Amino acid sequence: MKKLALGAPSGASDIGWAHRALKTIERASYEDIEQVMDDYTISGTFTETRTLDGGAATHGELLAFIATLVEDLQKRGQNRSIT
Repeated sequence: MKKLALGAPSGASDIGWAHRALKTIERASYEDIEQVMDDYTISGTFTETRTLDGGAATHGELLAFIATLVEDLQKRGQNRSIT
C-alpha cells in the first residue's frame, strides 16, 4: 500500500474528513496494472503486434498481441525498456 497523508479533522464531528480519509485508503489499496503485470513472465518468441483484427485474428496473432501488451505494461510504455 502507498504512504498516505490524511490530514487532520477540523473537529470531533468532522464526518467529511472521515469520508475523505476512507476514500483515500480505499484508492491506495488498488494495485496499478503495471505492478500486477510485473509478476507475469513471457517465454518463447513472438513478433511485437499492436494491431488486432478482432474478427479474423489467428491464434498466433492473438498470442503475440497479448504478449506485446504484457511486455509494454511491464516496460511502462512501448518505447521504454525493462530494467
